[in-house]
Amino acid sequence: QGRTALPEHLERRVEIIELPEEKRQCPECGSVMREIGEDVTEELEIIPMQVFVRRIVRKKYACPTDTLHGVFRARMPARAIPKGIAGPGLLSHILISKYVDHLPLDRQEKIFLCHGVKVPKSSMSDWMGRVRRLLDPLLARLKERMLDSRIVNCDETTMQVQDNARGGPKRDGYLWSYIGDSRWVWFEWREGRGRQSVAAWALHCPCPPIHP
Repeated sequence: QGRTALPEHLERRVEIIELPEEKRQCPECGSVMREIGEDVTEELEIIPMQVFVRRIVRKKYACPTDTLHGVFRARMPARAIPKGIAGPGLLSHILISKYVDHLPLDRQEKIFLCHGVKVPKSSMSDWMGRVRRLLDPLLARLKERMLDSRIVNCDETTMQVQDNARGGPKRDGYLWSYIGDSRWVWFEWREGRGRQSVAAWALHCPCPPIHP
């Protein structure tokens, strides 16, 4: 059925392979051959994950006449985690790998080790908690969009959870999903599946709930 064409939006890195000069002479008459066209072959490639250190250097200045006049230096750029070692690109990579690609943190730790870098699972878990707090304004806006929707569909999914990470007793929990106007998706964790779970957020809904 033919090969699927590679997406046009991808960057093209052209590699030109020339016919050696000693072979550009016609074997029949000895004339120097001229270029008449080209054959193009495309293959999909990828650059593996590259881990590097971003070194932030801030220059310091002082008065040459009297050092008591103070020391001045460039302001530190805003950082996602102040005094932390994780840059925004690394945090985004871990976040997307875990919550979009469903790659557990312990597996990500092993992948980083393959690249010669030790990034403990415990550190990544702490980073994810800090990033979540940074995303609170976006989450609040998302919930507002869902509640302002004309039609909201909802359903719950049963999931077993443990009270602690050391193997406590399992119990049922419920992940409620709300979809506003088939566009705005919001998840809430509840310990029950009864109507009180829906009523908890319906109190904030701008329109009256529809009863069966």
